[in-house]
Amino acid sequence: MPSTALERKVYLHILSTEGEGLPQYPNRKPYSLTQFAIPFGGGIKFRVSPGVTIAYEIGLRKTFTDYLDDLSTNYIDRTVLLQARGPKAVEMAYRGGELKGGAPYPNAGAYRGSPNHKDFYYMSGIRVTVALPENTFAIHGGHRRGVIDCPKKVY
Repeated sequence: MPSTALERKVYLHILSTEGEGLPQYPNRKPYSLTQFAIPFGGGIKFRVSPGVTIAYEIGLRKTFTDYLDDLSTNYIDRTVLLQARGPKAVEMAYRGGELKGGAPYPNAGAYRGSPNHKDFYYMSGIRVTVALPENTFAIHGGHRRGVIDCPKKVY
């Protein structure tokens, strides 16, 4: 069993789980790890008291890739993937062994995902904002209240 989280991290891009970059699949080009996204979302904010607000926000991101989850088209031949990228690539391409009772690797060409719909992702959160009292850092006549300034030079 791995001893640290870093040892458990698997970089799927280099495993070509759908045959990206393999000569047997010339129409499947390697995907970029950097993508543009269009952000949109909204939220609602409530003032609980004069100094406290609670907000709920949700943000959606529309991407221009279908490989955000390393999944887009069909399964490739298990033997080709095994020879090209090794057993870890086969294990990551189909994780049926994690299912109760397990399941064999699907036949080449079996449905894995739809390239017709690009990936989206979203995030949401609750925020609580507490305002400090007004006179804590307020500027009055060029001086901040509650702050001791350096002595003024007298001539």
